[in-house]
Amino acid sequence: MDKKQIACGRKLVNLLAEGLGYSSCAPIAADADITELLEMARNHELLVMAVNTLKQSDHFMNDPRLDAWNQAVQDSVWQSRVQHLELMNLCNRFAQAQIPMMPLKGSFLKALYPRIEDRQMCDLDLLVPEDRIPQARELLSAAGYTLEEIGEFHRDIFVKPPFMEIELHSRLLP
Repeated sequence: MDKKQIACGRKLVNLLAEGLGYSSCAPIAADADITELLEMARNHELLVMAVNTLKQSDHFMNDPRLDAWNQAVQDSVWQSRVQHLELMNLCNRFAQAQIPMMPLKGSFLKALYPRIEDRQMCDLDLLVPEDRIPQARELLSAAGYTLEEIGEFHRDIFVKPPFMEIELHSRLLP
C-alpha cells in the first residue's frame, strides 16, 4: 500500500467513524477526491455507509459527484434486503427441520449499525453442528442452492443465482 492509499484509508476510517456518531473525527475537505475514497469504500463493502455519511455532511449534502454512486448504493441496498429475507426464510426452514443453526458475522452484526443496509455483505455465514451438516446440505439444496465447494476448515460454500452465497460452517475454529 502506498502513502496515497494509506491517506485515503485514514479518510475513509474518519468518514465511517462520523457515520457511526463519533463527531471528534477530522472532517473531509469539500475539495477532497471522493472518487478514490468511494472506490476504496466499495472495495471493502462499505460504500452504502460512506455515501450516506457524505450525503449528511454539510460539504457534500448536494454534491453532484455523489449522483454517480446512487445506482451502486441502490443495488447494494436491494441486495442487502434480499439477503435479509433469504436469511429469515432459511431460519424458518432450519427450525422446521429441527436443525440447530446460528447466523454468524455480518448477518448478526447488521443490527448494530445505524442503518441495517450500512453493513454490506457478500455472503451469509451459518453455523450448524457437525453431525447435522448432511441434513443442512439437503435443506440448502431443496432451497435452490448448489454446493459449489466442500471447503477446508469445516466450511462448505453454496450458491444461488443471481448473487446469494452461503458459507455453511460446522465449527468456529479450525
